[in-house]
Amino acid sequence: MTTQQAIDKLINLAVSQIGYKEPNGDNGNKYAHQFDTEWYGWFNGKKDYNDWCSIFTQWLFVDSFGIDVAGKMLNHSSQYGKMSAVVQYLYRSLMEVNRVGKEPHVGDIIFYHNDKYSGLAQLSHVGIVWKVDGDYVTTIEGNSGKNNTEVATRTIKKDYDTSSWGIYGFGYPDYSAAGDEPSPEPTPDPKTLDGYTVGEEYSVVCKETLNVRVKATTYDSKIITELNPGTRVICKGLTRDSWGNTWMRIESPVSGWIAARYNGERYVDKRDTPKTIDGFTVGKKYTVNAKYGLNVRTGPDKSYSVVKAISYGSVVTCYDVTKTGNDTWVKIDKDARWVAAHFDGDWYLVS
Repeated sequence: MTTQQAIDKLINLAVSQIGYKEPNGDNGNKYAHQFDTEWYGWFNGKKDYNDWCSIFTQWLFVDSFGIDVAGKMLNHSSQYGKMSAVVQYLYRSLMEVNRVGKEPHVGDIIFYHNDKYSGLAQLSHVGIVWKVDGDYVTTIEGNSGKNNTEVATRTIKKDYDTSSWGIYGFGYPDYSAAGDEPSPEPTPDPKTLDGYTVGEEYSVVCKETLNVRVKATTYDSKIITELNPGTRVICKGLTRDSWGNTWMRIESPVSGWIAARYNGERYVDKRDTPKTIDGFTVGKKYTVNAKYGLNVRTGPDKSYSVVKAISYGSVVTCYDVTKTGNDTWVKIDKDARWVAAHFDGDWYLVS
């Protein structure tokens, strides 16, 4: 892949995201969610429900080129790489290899400040340069648009700058690293691999939904649908990708490939019954039994922030279940929102 082809690929992906909106206006978004699950380890911890302009920008690179190549493009191995969900650290990673400047080009990363005189600590926003037209640039930015909840465009003078807000500069990703992109072609299809056997039945046992893809790789492989925890599948084929992950081909409920073992974790196994704790079972539905409603939190403990409340009689699906001390918590959606199912001896969810 040439440098220009790499830039075109990333820009096309960015354009396809214009108009995306946070589902609930609380900084929860699909880009951070994918980093928190499929690409966990890119950042120093989970990032959903945080400011996500830098997360969206880096998502474009990882989704377009894979973790290894995107890491080279953004100098992610620097001391700042894992902290780069914070805008200044993305800039520092590129600055460390002299890939920053004041002149924009298509595919560059644009950095904004909110205090001209306070240096890198006041870098506050980031996006991708889509077009350069004379003295103006048009960008595509996450965590932008109406109420900062969208992927939106902005047209601005390339040297726009005031004391309280303006363009700090531009980062120059190393798109030539696309020439190092590994081949996504799988190895030959064996009959057994990593304890899986063609023709046998397995259950989806991951905490989140499991993507079904058109190819046995996360690179340039379209997602067909998602399988809920507990879904039964029959193995029709097995292979291993370039990163050592094990993929399983299925034909029902749809035809495609699923990650059976990914980054050392088994997402598909011989488990006969889904995970159950204190009578709460992954994949089953429950009714809110709290008279005055039930708080929904960002994690499985009362120390986590409340994002909303659900009313008495509401029906929820159990995506995961865990114990915190003597209390039982149920995750009610794939965006990591939890409710107390059994707390201080009271049952707040019932069958």
